[in-house]
Amino acid sequence: MTQTDKIISYAKSKIGTSEFDGYCQRFVRLCYEAGGIYGSAGTATEAYRKWCVSADKNNIPAGAAVYFNGTDPSVGHVALSIGGGQCINPAKTVYVCGISSIPNFRGWGWQGGVKPEGAGNGAGVTAAAKRTEKKEITSSVVKSVTGREGVYRFGKLYGLESEGETFCELLIENELIYAPVVKGEITYTTEKTGSPSSLKFCVMKDEIIDFREGSPVRLRVNGENVFYGYVFTKSRTDRNFINVTAYDQLRYFKNKDSYIYENKKYSELLKMIAEDYNLRLGDIADTEYVIERRMEEGTLFDILSKAAELTYERTGKGYVMYDDFGEICLKPRESLKTDIYVDETQIQGYDYSTSIDNVYDRIKLSVDNDETGEREFYIFNGAENQTNWGLLQYYERLSDKDADVNLKGRTLLEKYNLLERKLTLKNVFGDLKVRGGSILFVSMDLGDIILSAEMTAESVIHRFKNGEHFMDVKCSGRGGEFR
Repeated sequence: MTQTDKIISYAKSKIGTSEFDGYCQRFVRLCYEAGGIYGSAGTATEAYRKWCVSADKNNIPAGAAVYFNGTDPSVGHVALSIGGGQCINPAKTVYVCGISSIPNFRGWGWQGGVKPEGAGNGAGVTAAAKRTEKKEITSSVVKSVTGREGVYRFGKLYGLESEGETFCELLIENELIYAPVVKGEITYTTEKTGSPSSLKFCVMKDEIIDFREGSPVRLRVNGENVFYGYVFTKSRTDRNFINVTAYDQLRYFKNKDSYIYENKKYSELLKMIAEDYNLRLGDIADTEYVIERRMEEGTLFDILSKAAELTYERTGKGYVMYDDFGEICLKPRESLKTDIYVDETQIQGYDYSTSIDNVYDRIKLSVDNDETGEREFYIFNGAENQTNWGLLQYYERLSDKDADVNLKGRTLLEKYNLLERKLTLKNVFGDLKVRGGSILFVSMDLGDIILSAEMTAESVIHRFKNGEHFMDVKCSGRGGEFR
């Protein structure tokens, strides 16, 4: 028997049964599996998009999957051709009928994108069959590169020794190295995740200084390395002064790209991306968990963030990525713990708020089961808060069929089923040990609660002016309500 014979024989054995009512795509898949051909799709519409080869209704070959619009076009309907304009139709019961008797014909193709042995070509295939056997994307390849790629240099400022300790040593390079006259304060901002560090300042434009977008910038404070990056923005409201915004290497992680990777750790993915973009690396921790396979598109921050999320879900370990004076580092969160203690005596003010606007007390996750043709729902409730706040639902459809649904659901409920508190400490005495991701101890009476706990710095703004250093710190709790 040919593969087509086996496929049709299995289909005929199911005539008169009702087990495939609502599961037409499963019926066709099982028929093909009886012939030794494998390929999965959640719905008939998904199968149509992946494997349809012709929209011609004439001479559809035996063994072909025949696609129709169903009552729900997003789901669709599929039957199995037995030749001669006939098909076996898995409806309320499995029965034989004419293909033309089923409304809303869309086209036909091969389940799994594989033409069975013994099947004919059918009509209208010569032009369309070239889009037949659609294969699952499993790898990437560069087909064309236009123009020569330039190599960006780190510049002379990198590794340059200081001539002596000053409160703020700001240098800009553009062939020559300039120490500009700075007007007002210098602000240095770091974030815990998803953003590069920035340096903002205003310099006097004299007859000597000359720099451009892309020029390296370096800041040291009292001889301590603080920032190494590049000019991204120059602006003026006065011809005698230039406002400058510079970013460190993580700015290049705002680039959008597409990556397909397999059996890589988060740390290994970071190294691969850094090499692709000619970025300098420093201390990269071993993140241990091996991610089997991912196909990701978006910003490099997004791609790396997904790897970080998967690593945290599987290991419970979090990591902070940051640029340490021209070297990208990845370190465990615990390694950024400081000995800094902050109370009311060390600040000049704070902003504090509470909200349930971004809170969820029900987590609803779904997974499509290709074997049963069902969309399976998993619900995690926080009953006590539902009584107080009403039903606030988070929903996510999981594309990874191997995802640990229960672990993800519990993790999300633990994260979101809490009153959201926000706290920003203002004009704290500055300390360069505090950056986005750092851990410090905060003790304060906030009115509705007395806070005495370790907090994580989500973002930190350092301000330097006239020999003084202050900082604003936006805090989040460590597994608690502040976030």
